Amino acid sequence: MKNTGKLNQKKANAYLFKNLKAFLFGFILVFLIAQVATALNIYSLTFLQELLDEGLGKANPDKIKTLTPVIVRLWIIYGFVLYLAKYMSAWFGGSVSKKLRITIFEKLLKIPDYWFQTKGRHGDMLTRMSADINKVSDFFTLKISDLLIIPMKIILSTTVLFLVAPKLTATLLITVPILAKVFKVGIGKINYHAGRMQFKLSELTEMTRETIEGIKLVHLFRVQKSLEKRFELKADELFKAHLKSFASRIWLVPTVHLTNGLIFGLILWLAALEMQNGGFLTIYIESKYLSFNVGSIGGITVYFAILVTGVLGPSKLLGPILGGVAEVQISASRLLEIENLDEVKDDGTIEVSKNDCKGEILIKNLNFKYDKNNKGVKDINLSISPGQKICITGPSGAGKSTLFSLLIRLREIDKGEILLDGKNIQSIKMDSLRRLIGYVPQEPYLFSTTIKENISIGSDKFSEEEIVEASKNANAHKFIKELDDGYKTVVGTAGSTLSGGQRQRIALARAYLLNTPILLLDEPSSHLDSENIEKIESVIKKLSKNKTVIEITHNKEKLLNSDYVIMMHDGTIVESGLPKELRKKNGAFSKIIKK
Repeated sequence: MKNTGKLNQKKANAYLFKNLKAFLFGFILVFLIAQVATALNIYSLTFLQELLDEGLGKANPDKIKTLTPVIVRLWIIYGFVLYLAKYMSAWFGGSVSKKLRITIFEKLLKIPDYWFQTKGRHGDMLTRMSADINKVSDFFTLKISDLLIIPMKIILSTTVLFLVAPKLTATLLITVPILAKVFKVGIGKINYHAGRMQFKLSELTEMTRETIEGIKLVHLFRVQKSLEKRFELKADELFKAHLKSFASRIWLVPTVHLTNGLIFGLILWLAALEMQNGGFLTIYIESKYLSFNVGSIGGITVYFAILVTGVLGPSKLLGPILGGVAEVQISASRLLEIENLDEVKDDGTIEVSKNDCKGEILIKNLNFKYDKNNKGVKDINLSISPGQKICITGPSGAGKSTLFSLLIRLREIDKGEILLDGKNIQSIKMDSLRRLIGYVPQEPYLFSTTIKENISIGSDKFSEEEIVEASKNANAHKFIKELDDGYKTVVGTAGSTLSGGQRQRIALARAYLLNTPILLLDEPSSHLDSENIEKIESVIKKLSKNKTVIEITHNKEKLLNSDYVIMMHDGTIVESGLPKELRKKNGAFSKIIKK
């Protein structure tokens, strides 16, 4: 997902409208309230003519006493209606924002994990989840009421003025094509620079995230100075992008001010000319609800009051509002890119329970490539009996972890098939398949929540007694109870408050609790000290009973004690068989054991 500086406005607008439609009733309500507020504002101004001409102009206190309460009441009602419009906008904007956050988060959960490893920039994703959604939320909360009120206010005010003094008001129409061209050019610039600014913000967020996650390496390799320089460079780029984005928005303001000044001056000059010569300033409108003409000082005062407050004043706000529209289109397009990402495909139809799963695995002619250049696995054929303990070994990049990813369908097979108890894993529902296969990685990940929730992850059906029992089996119960809050202890980000051995034992407690018939172990003790290795290995030995176990390992003792050994190199199986037989062959396996 890269910023190209281009924007498909139609798609962005369609995306915004789709989210708006979900709260259509609220939007219609905001629209109607906004129009009532606009009408009240204009209507209240028409009473000023009578107040000025009949009340103040003729020093008539009765007229002043009669009209003042009417005008004050109208302004009070207008203020209340305007408050209601703003409040409803906040409700509407908040509702759209909440829906967007939930929708985007749910989408993230459906994106294949490998996308984040190969294409996804986490900082960019975080920026879209926060800054872009906030821009959409702010638009619907703060700008939507203005967007509904101001254009209609200008239209209604211009209509009233045109009815009263059509020739004079026609002067306003001269500027319409000029302003339309100015706004069109301005919005194009805003779209481009707003997109660049969001992209630069994403880069800065990504760098911040990487620094926080790798802070230990930062200190160990003493790269603070170089990171400071890089960050300053990124911050400067963001600052320049921000200035250009801001400048692209605010240049509309002086342009509109200039246009308004010319309009106001021109109308004043025409009004003076026509008053002197007599002309079109004698039009009179009177009805039950409206009495307003421009043939008097009060009338011309009201005319200019409506002109200033209903047309020229609001038009000054059009620039920032249209700038906000352009920015929200950029944010909408960035969110739409997330929603358009491919999701995990699950065409499986078969449900398999743990009790029905024997754990027999048959791999036939398995082939997979990451892309045209990257290696994967090639022509893998393997048969694993229920309850068998298999060890896979080989150099880094041999395809061991790739094979695990294919077994649990984190990656999809290019060619060949994997059968579980005679059933193609593609035909088994993904959730069902993953309930059958436990996985203990080399470096387990813990969420920033309680130890209890980390152990029972994936299900809320386990009782506290079951969680404690699983922890005891994983040799984790003792250290957990020694913590201040025991099982309610909240671990740091990725379990940073715990040691590597403690995190691994919690991962094994998860596996104990799930009690799957198949267990995948990806060198679970390779990064631990000798004391922790001993503890972890004793747990794994107990955990592996009555299960089909496939373990990636370089441990000689484990390789020799396994039921079957697979040697991999460059994505293929170069040797496989019973450890005793392989040792006699004096091949690759024998060389590893002799080292």
